[in-house]
Amino acid sequence: MPNSDKQSGATGSKYGLLQVRNNQQIDTQEQADAAAQKAQEAQNTPEMTGLLKHVTDAWERNSKLRLENNYDEILLQCLRQRNSEYDPDKLDAIEEMGGTKVFMPLTAMKCDAGEAWMRDALSSDQGKPWKFRPTPIPELPREIEAGIVEQVMVSLREHIQNDGAPPDLQQIHDLAAGMRDEIDNKIETEANTRATKMETVCHDQQVEGNWDKAFSDFITNLVTFPVAFIKGPIIRNKKQLSYDYSTGTTKAKMDIKPGMDFEAPSPFDVYQSRGAVDINDGDLIERIKVEPSELERMKGGANWDSAAIDLVLNEYKQGSYQFQSWPDQERSRLEGKGTNEVQSRNIQMLEYWGGVIGKDLMSEGILKDINGKNIKPLDTYEVNVIIAGNYVLYKALNPDLLGERPYAKSSWKVVPGSYVGKGVPQVMRDIQSICNATIRALVNNAGVASGPQTIYNDINRLPAGEDITQIYPFKIHQFTSPMPNAGKPLDFDQPAMHAGELLAIYRDFANMADEHTGIPSYAHGNDNVKGAGRTMGGLSMLMSSAARGIKMVIGRIDREILRNVLGRQFRWNMIYDPDESIKGDIQIVAKGALAQIINEQMTARRMEYLNVTNNPVDLSLTGMEGRRIVLEETAQSLDLGETPVKSRDEVREDEQQRKQAEEAQMAMMMAGGAPPQGQVA
Repeated sequence: MPNSDKQSGATGSKYGLLQVRNNQQIDTQEQADAAAQKAQEAQNTPEMTGLLKHVTDAWERNSKLRLENNYDEILLQCLRQRNSEYDPDKLDAIEEMGGTKVFMPLTAMKCDAGEAWMRDALSSDQGKPWKFRPTPIPELPREIEAGIVEQVMVSLREHIQNDGAPPDLQQIHDLAAGMRDEIDNKIETEANTRATKMETVCHDQQVEGNWDKAFSDFITNLVTFPVAFIKGPIIRNKKQLSYDYSTGTTKAKMDIKPGMDFEAPSPFDVYQSRGAVDINDGDLIERIKVEPSELERMKGGANWDSAAIDLVLNEYKQGSYQFQSWPDQERSRLEGKGTNEVQSRNIQMLEYWGGVIGKDLMSEGILKDINGKNIKPLDTYEVNVIIAGNYVLYKALNPDLLGERPYAKSSWKVVPGSYVGKGVPQVMRDIQSICNATIRALVNNAGVASGPQTIYNDINRLPAGEDITQIYPFKIHQFTSPMPNAGKPLDFDQPAMHAGELLAIYRDFANMADEHTGIPSYAHGNDNVKGAGRTMGGLSMLMSSAARGIKMVIGRIDREILRNVLGRQFRWNMIYDPDESIKGDIQIVAKGALAQIINEQMTARRMEYLNVTNNPVDLSLTGMEGRRIVLEETAQSLDLGETPVKSRDEVREDEQQRKQAEEAQMAMMMAGGAPPQGQVA
């Protein structure tokens, strides 16, 4: 009998046909089988089958639409172009003609420069590109306003009591007006405090929710693809570290807790329905990938079906568990993940956002909407459903009170009336093709014209075995001459070099790329700038003019991304955060990004002003106080931390001391004496 494998334990021999189990193992297996059977039966109910079919039908419709619009191929073209690769059909045509296959990385340079420019403008080092402010007439909770009014009334009563005599009508009118102003000031102060607290909470949620990475990925997608997405806030179970200091020694503990998260879905994975223009139109499906351990953490979460998750995990162990699409393999190669990434350890799921009729929700036991009102059978309600394979893992009504989906989108260039716009590769695709063709012609021409072409006028006069495929300096060519007065057997012809003309064509079209994309050459370090661009002031003017296109893109990010995401964060905190002190009548001001571009231009103007007025005549006109103000504003815009500028009181004190010193000096000179020691003449 073969040796038993001790690692197999009580389950029997590794090589034997019979497995031996104890009673406890048999009971455990039977319980697991019973739970799986029960979960399988729950998934096979008409309601769940109908919900699964609703999502899979939407997936098929949206996938068919992408195929009709050739959208996946457009995404691949954008990715290839940024990677400086030819499309397969173009590469085949080039190889058939022969010659070089060089690809000029003009698109990559423009994309990198656009990305860098956007990151500079939206850099977190200069502060958040958004902030919270109270509305012009803020409304606070009634108990807070009542408390403020009571405080003012107490102050008014104390004033009347201390005064002694009863006030006349004019005094009452004045006191009432002052009381109104005081109430308004206190309400404004309280509203500002609450707005600041809410801003701090939202910023903290973004820091802990991977906002920086999500926004960085979004910028990359925005520059590269026709559309880019931000998803969030998403509430999911996450690994979180906590620290215990009570014992005197810091101890770390890992817990699974709900937390807010942000991410940037790839345009390859977001499927929108026909006719959609806005993110909330029609049916939206995102193909998401998770590790088995990540899906395991969802068990026990609100609206998650733990039994269905177990079924998926058990079936996943037997093989791939994916919703594949035809461009997956090519996309994986272009993203540097290898062609076998599609068979990775990830579980692919479909997350659905769309409308479901009320009677279908009622059949699943969902009888109330998010406002607590009864579901109406014929009304349509926004739902969120996640499926994997043939199982519904998650189902819930859209928790947003306004019915908005947790997605926001934007494009580098907008196409009116279209769901998607255009990325930088699309905007300059024709220009890139012409530049590539020009450079290929240049390289081929340079190769052909690098040496003479050999012409054999009569190959019959070549000796047997003569090698005519190689030519080198001082080569001796042998010929026979069977006929008298035979012509010249060998000639050389030097092809013309057209490098100058071809380079001129390339430069002209490369300059067109600046205009089409809105990303000038000097934005990515080109030192070949002529005219006004050769001076600091002129270059600043050129950059300001070129920045108009970037301002338009950033303006769309402010409107379409930051305000939407922060609006959902604000509403979530207003409803679910237990801290009532952060809640108030708040508006989101998402124009910090544009303000930073304007601030850079203003800093340059201030520096010019300081240089021009740095002379005694102008200083006598502006005074030390005027120069101090400009210096302080400039230092603050440079983010120097503690502003290295004297305060107004210090400036006045210095000015006073200077005047006293001048008066003392003048008095001494008039008296015929010398200036006192320690004073400046």
